Amino acid sequence: VGHLRSTIIGDTLSNLLSFSGHDVLRLNHVGDWGTQFGMLVEHLRDEFPQALSKETSKDVELGDLVTLYKAAKKRFDADDDFKVRSREGVVKLQAGDKEALAAWESLCAASRVEYQKIYDVLNIVGLNERGESFYNPYLLNVIEELEEQGLAVESEGATAVFLD
Repeated sequence: VGHLRSTIIGDTLSNLLSFSGHDVLRLNHVGDWGTQFGMLVEHLRDEFPQALSKETSKDVELGDLVTLYKAAKKRFDADDDFKVRSREGVVKLQAGDKEALAAWESLCAASRVEYQKIYDVLNIVGLNERGESFYNPYLLNVIEELEEQGLAVESEGATAVFLD
């Protein structure tokens, strides 16, 4: 419901601004990388291993994504090993691991089919996907620039920017 709410608000504002003569870029942040995707990828690794290969992932019928998510979330809450694997799965995804990316792409494709049904009913058109994954290839240069400027520092094993 949260994504739908922000999509409706964004579409309304985009329509208003377009009507007022502004050029509007309608961005849709589908496929953001976070613990939920690590959790889903690891669940697919165990339950739908064919989803981890780019060659076979298109043939996988994931079924109801809500049911898939609930099953993965239940495991995440109950199984500490699965929780660790899920968090490590996000790191693999961000690092470009082929299996993790294939599973993630399967999940995004299945999500798009479901979202589109809602978008069609609401007449939401012209969306451009630009989730956080879109920016991954640009991050290294940004981090290097921030470090060169003395703005990014290492803190507790991570690169961080502190705004004092």
